[in-house]
Amino acid sequence: TQYLGDYLLADVLAHLPPVKKEWLLKTSLLDRFCAPLGEVVCQSDVTNGVDDLTGERFVRWLEDENLFLVALDDRGHWFRFHHLFQDLLRSLLQEQLTPDELAGLYLRASTWFAESGLIDEAIQYALTAQDTTTAVQLVLDHRYALMNTEQWRRLDRWLQILPADVVAKTPLLLSTRAFVALHRGEESELVTARQQAGLLLAEPSPVGMLSSAAEEYQTAEGELAVLQGFEDFYLGQASRAIANARSGLEVLPPEAGHIRSMARCIVADGLQMQ
Repeated sequence: TQYLGDYLLADVLAHLPPVKKEWLLKTSLLDRFCAPLGEVVCQSDVTNGVDDLTGERFVRWLEDENLFLVALDDRGHWFRFHHLFQDLLRSLLQEQLTPDELAGLYLRASTWFAESGLIDEAIQYALTAQDTTTAVQLVLDHRYALMNTEQWRRLDRWLQILPADVVAKTPLLLSTRAFVALHRGEESELVTARQQAGLLLAEPSPVGMLSSAAEEYQTAEGELAVLQGFEDFYLGQASRAIANARSGLEVLPPEAGHIRSMARCIVADGLQMQ
């Protein structure tokens, strides 16, 4: 079967113009693609007057040639290749490009998905490119949106696919894990994540910390204060609960709607308890 597949692939590619062959190989990296995404991933950085293929023309050509294309919706927007054909193309591309070149293509896809609001796939392609920094930033940039809409299972999936060692040394990711645990009723996980984040924040800050890093540090402190206030409230320590919740409210950004609402509830309930 492998020899037959290789033969058929070689026969298909042998009759293609170089540009179409290149696009065919590069789109094989994508689990699904559309015309705009194909353009971003496939078009050359240097325009030489030859690569005038567009995403729309490429997709129409694939349909006309019936090149193992599978439509994923009724609108004719999203497509994928037949899995065997995709695997053959991908293997050939991996032989032709360096790991850095492949990573660059995956990062193009990640950027496109992020700009299109498709964050799950953006995170996954960043990780496939072994760009953990970009993947982490995507989670940090969009976690409040999931919290505010009670998408805890989805948020947990994001945390699960990140490298465990990276989560373990990132206070905001640990804080996020604590809030997920809180809403899943996992008390032990909540306490562990909150304590780990607290220990990281207690470490001396690096000299010359960037303003963005300092802001994340402050936000993490605010989130941990609210978590501590929640624990204080259920231990019957109303004054401490109120103080911690108010401390969190002072530094949490407006977009942290869910956590801020939680803090206001702690304050209100704490005042009634007194």
